[in-house]
Amino acid sequence: MRKFLLLGLGAIAFFSSACNDDVSLAVSDDLISSSDESIMSSSSSGDVPASSSSSSSSSSSSSSSSSSSSSSAKSSSSSAERSSSSVKSSSSGKTVYSSFLWDGTTDIVGRVETGSPEETSGYWFNYSDDYEGGSSRFTFPPDVEPDTYDNFFGPLVEVYGGIKASVTLGDDYDYPYVGLGFNVWSENQEGVDVSEWGGICIAYQSTIPFVIELGVEDEATLTEYVNYRASVSVSNTITAVDFSWAKFRRDWGPGPSIEDVLKKVAAIKLKFEGEAGTTGDILIQKLGSLGECNYYVLL
Repeated sequence: MRKFLLLGLGAIAFFSSACNDDVSLAVSDDLISSSDESIMSSSSSGDVPASSSSSSSSSSSSSSSSSSSSSSAKSSSSSAERSSSSVKSSSSGKTVYSSFLWDGTTDIVGRVETGSPEETSGYWFNYSDDYEGGSSRFTFPPDVEPDTYDNFFGPLVEVYGGIKASVTLGDDYDYPYVGLGFNVWSENQEGVDVSEWGGICIAYQSTIPFVIELGVEDEATLTEYVNYRASVSVSNTITAVDFSWAKFRRDWGPGPSIEDVLKKVAAIKLKFEGEAGTTGDILIQKLGSLGECNYYVLL
């Protein structure tokens, strides 16, 4: 009796073990199958556009999770690339347009668009020797008044198609002068690399000669106030002239090369200077980078 009982218990144990093995095999097969599907899904998700990934249902299985992880990794990599690009851009300095043109026949703001994002960039301003006790001055047309924002050059160019004025050089300073200009980057006059402009063009009319001067950041150190300039001749009719960078010279003394100066240009200035008592009339119609003034019909 005991023998038969032991045989029965052994059979039951064998049957139970066999069943467990079958269950284990079945579970292992399911895991393998699920893993294969997950790997295939993760592999294919690399070809799916980000928009498709972002629009997938939140009830997706582990393949959706893998795709989301892959997409996040790409996004992180892309952000890193943009960050790296920004760092490079910042380290290389401020950048402006590779070419530009201010056209007084169409401008109503009195502003040169240089490509600077700063709100104070490009607005025309005038200056004179009154800082040195001089009495030189511009006399602008009396029929033009500043607008509500105290902007005078906008209304002036809107009425006259350019900057129109009379020049008078006074006798209270040994080297009398007056000038017009605009800041390339901002009113703080930070230096900017303008090498790609190739030079300056101007369309103008003037009964007295003047110069185009490159104002630079930290003039006291870089140029010791002896800036690079190009000479503009008298013209009784509107004339467009190009001045390549090679035509810009310093008046005297050793100093930085034109290549070094062009990396630090803060302002472009039109300066009228000469003997006390000199008078003249001017109309500055256009000003731009090399060759740009000739692309438009002159009035």
